[in-house]
Amino acid sequence: MTVWILDAYFSRIVLNAMKEFFCPEPHKFALLGSGNKLPPNSPISFADAIEKGADVISIGLRLTSDREVIVIWDEDLASQSNGTGKAGQLTLKEVKNLDAAYKFCVDGEYKFRDKGIQFMTFDEMLDMFPQQRFHIEILDRGIESVKAFCRIVKNRDASGRILLSCYNKKIIQMARLEFPEMATSLSFYELIGMYALFRTGLLFLKKSFQGDAIISTETIGTSYVANQGLILSAKEKGLRVYIRNVLNDHQALRLIDSGADGIISESMELLAPLAF
Repeated sequence: MTVWILDAYFSRIVLNAMKEFFCPEPHKFALLGSGNKLPPNSPISFADAIEKGADVISIGLRLTSDREVIVIWDEDLASQSNGTGKAGQLTLKEVKNLDAAYKFCVDGEYKFRDKGIQFMTFDEMLDMFPQQRFHIEILDRGIESVKAFCRIVKNRDASGRILLSCYNKKIIQMARLEFPEMATSLSFYELIGMYALFRTGLLFLKKSFQGDAIISTETIGTSYVANQGLILSAKEKGLRVYIRNVLNDHQALRLIDSGADGIISESMELLAPLAF
């Protein structure tokens, strides 16, 4: 009877402490949209991913030269548009004048050129998809990037539908202080520190982590991060585990069998049929 009461008590604590982003639990993270048939980071690709069952859209954010936040992964504009240089070297107006789908090719054809597809601002994305959850990675490492991010999140009251990632621990710490209710992943060095404790058998010394999730590739260098032992240990510490850059269903199923909470992939064809 006592054990049951204690279990119920701690279950209630966990439930009360659960952040809004994880209600309901997300499993399918669509990286940059629905896949290789629609331009990445575009409203039509996001809408298609949502229609096909994506729980979360996974994106990157960068600053323009006039400190506006845009939805873009690769900072090299020439890789995806008819522009040149880096996103941070142009003003928002200059970025908006570019064709964001200019380099996007499907079956040898540039079907989306001159269709009016622009780079979205962070504000525009939140307004276009007011109910959607996003996994967001701040890709610029300067302090101005997190300041601009926090300003927009506050203005849009969007902290409950964001899982934030950043390589830089200082930047993610600033966001955690500003929005303690917002879900965050471990920074790169927080993850490396946890992995080191796990490998040395000292993870028991760490009672908890500031982040809520691990977001990682299956391997980092020669280290196999997504092993079942680490995944289970992470869960014991209250961390969810999402594996990115998953390329095929065999890999996805193996990771799910190992206990991964979610899969991050550029292909909704891969994500849609997965069962968790």
